[in-house]
Amino acid sequence: MLSRADIELAKLAARHDGVFTYAQARACGLSHGQLARRREFAWVCLHETVYRMAGAPATRRGAMRAACCATDPPVAISHRCAAALYEVPWGRVDVVELTCRRWERTVKPDLIVHEATRFDGRDIDADSFGFPVVRAEVMLLQ
Repeated sequence: MLSRADIELAKLAARHDGVFTYAQARACGLSHGQLARRREFAWVCLHETVYRMAGAPATRRGAMRAACCATDPPVAISHRCAAALYEVPWGRVDVVELTCRRWERTVKPDLIVHEATRFDGRDIDADSFGFPVVRAEVMLLQ
């Protein structure tokens, strides 16, 4: 039987392509013991502290969201990946590309990470896609 915390987490994950973080699971009310059991048996680990609900489909949007969750802000989906979201013909979703601040670059398998010397909230569209994506004008300059 699912606890109230499990139901809250399932609702959150359903709104976010099945993806959630350890901190979000904790905020839903799961104890450290419950989290340890679920990490071992019920969740798919995408990145350190980022998971997908077992049974939720693996999608490109979910992979993009997970990449953003796995990296310290400011971060945003960028380059060819952002172009695909903006429906630019040369966009690609077979790779996940993101941009972060220079010297704060993350290293994760299966991610292409770009650095920018000036990169902040003015460069990011945090609302249109449900996760951070570089603004269209920034994407065109990349």
